[in-house]
Amino acid sequence: MNKENFMDNIYAKIFQYVYWFLMLNICFFLTTLPLFISIFALSIQLENLVLFFVSSITLGPAIRAVMGCVNQLIETKDISVFKDYFFYLKSHFTEHVVSWMVYDLMLFIIISDILMFVMNQLFLAGVPLFVVLAVLLTGLMINTYYFRLKNPDHKYRLIIKLSAYCTLKKWWYTILNSVLFGLIILLMFLKPQFGFFITPSLLIFLILKNCKVLYKQEVK
Repeated sequence: MNKENFMDNIYAKIFQYVYWFLMLNICFFLTTLPLFISIFALSIQLENLVLFFVSSITLGPAIRAVMGCVNQLIETKDISVFKDYFFYLKSHFTEHVVSWMVYDLMLFIIISDILMFVMNQLFLAGVPLFVVLAVLLTGLMINTYYFRLKNPDHKYRLIIKLSAYCTLKKWWYTILNSVLFGLIILLMFLKPQFGFFITPSLLIFLILKNCKVLYKQEVK
C-alpha cells in the first residue's frame, strides 16, 4: 500500500485548522485591542458602559473580517490568514464601522434600560421586551454582515431588506445566532483569555454554518 501523503493525513489537517483558527483569533485580538484594555482596566459597572461602547468601535469590523475568512475557509478549505483578514477588514470598512456603531449604540441603550429595570423591580415586566429587541437587533446585524459578504455588489438597502426579512421569518436561526454571538461578547468580558484568543473564530464558524443554510433557502 502506498504511503499516505503527510498533508492528506487527518492529523495534519486538524493541526492546520487549529493553526488557522488561532491566527485568526490573534488578528481579532489585535484589531480589538482597545476593548481588551478597557475590559482589564475597568470594572463591569453601569457607569463604565460608555467607555466600553467607545472602545468597542473596532469590534464590528473585526467580527466581519473573521466572518469573511471563516467563510472562505468553509468554501475553499484554504486561507492566507493575515492577507485575507486585512482584505476583509478593509472591504466596505466605512459601511461596517457605521453599521456597527448604530448597532452598538442601540444595544447600549437596551442594556442600560434592562439594568435600570432590574434595579427598579417595579419595571421587571418590561425586561423580556428589551431582551427580544436585543435578539432581533443582533440577528439583523449578523444577517446584514453575512448577506453583504455573499453579495458585495448589492445596494445596502437591499441587503438590509433581505436581512430583516430573514431575521423575522427564520426566527429560530435568529435566536440561535444571537445566543452564539452573545457567548462571544460574554466570554470577552468574563474570560478574556478565552473570549479573545480561543472562541471568536469557533463561534463565528457555527454562526456561519447557520447563515449558510439561511442563504441557500432565501437566495438561489
